[in-house]
Amino acid sequence: MLDISKLESGAIKPEPTDFKVAALFEELRTEFASIAANKGLQLEIDCCQDTAHSDPSLVGQVLRNLVSNAIKYTREGCVRLRCLHEVPRIRIEVLDTGIGIPARSATLYLR
Repeated sequence: MLDISKLESGAIKPEPTDFKVAALFEELRTEFASIAANKGLQLEIDCCQDTAHSDPSLVGQVLRNLVSNAIKYTREGCVRLRCLHEVPRIRIEVLDTGIGIPARSATLYLR
């Protein structure tokens, strides 16, 4: 997903900040709604009022990859993006009715 070697070498420097997950979810809705609809898929994006502390650009990159792959490999049904508040962190999940990957692989935890 992310080029780990670039992170380890310092070529990519995360810039953690507080950001509203809802804003990122709205970006993903705008980017992927028509792509999902063109495949006959329902894109469900849950409302999330949580704030996360991480690099929003890198989190967005990971989620874009997961949502894109979910749409690509789902033939019918839906792709769902949701946020669960689990003190002291937030769990973001990409769920789909496609062939799937192990559940732990599509779960992103943020503080």
